[in-house]
Amino acid sequence: MVVTRRNHRTLKALARDDASSHVFNAVRRLVSDQWLDTWAPDLLRRLLAGVTSIDAPLALVEILSESPIFRPSVLAVRYCRLATFVDDLPAATLASVTHLTGYFPGGNDAARALTEDRVAHMLARLPALSHVAFDVLDLNTVDSDGDDEDDGITPGLLELDALERALRATLQHARIAVVALRVGGDWMHHGPAVLDIARKLRDPRLRVWHDERPMTSWVREENYAAADAWAGRSIWTEAKQVWPPSP
Repeated sequence: MVVTRRNHRTLKALARDDASSHVFNAVRRLVSDQWLDTWAPDLLRRLLAGVTSIDAPLALVEILSESPIFRPSVLAVRYCRLATFVDDLPAATLASVTHLTGYFPGGNDAARALTEDRVAHMLARLPALSHVAFDVLDLNTVDSDGDDEDDGITPGLLELDALERALRATLQHARIAVVALRVGGDWMHHGPAVLDIARKLRDPRLRVWHDERPMTSWVREENYAAADAWAGRSIWTEAKQVWPPSP
């Protein structure tokens, strides 16, 4: 099920109709750019706790985590830095997660984003984790009206050294089968440098997706996320192996 700013009110009306409960209960993959904060939390838990793959804001994940049957295997937390949210979710929710996606931060947050200690802590909290993905994105506007014109805000600084350290810290754990990067938005121009880092690491588990679609706001990114969900695309399907190089 894909929830967007355009359809969430319609879905809410359907959710209130008991005749639709079986439809929501059958949902196993949920992609939402909405917090759904106007929905009753108990309604969300009753209808959507059976989801096993979720890409949504942390607040929505936290609500579903209060249900004893919510056991996702694929978890992507939108608008939240990778590894910072693992302490906000109960161990029971994290126990079954094999695929984890979050944002790699820019600026001053990058240096402490994924140190060796933080990666080790993350893996301890996620005992089944084998696939880790970084959304290396920075977009300059958030416009609730859907207008994604550039407002002149300077994009955050991507600390390439911090990114390399985070990758090394993650790849040193043998149980990690894949580390994927999606590079886009205002950081798209860092694509060649990110590729250089990936080649330098010479690790066949590393994958990179250069998402070259124009993204000048989170509104535009949300539209792409919805389209990708309907098409079955994700960082796991689009990121390509970097090493060894193709002949």
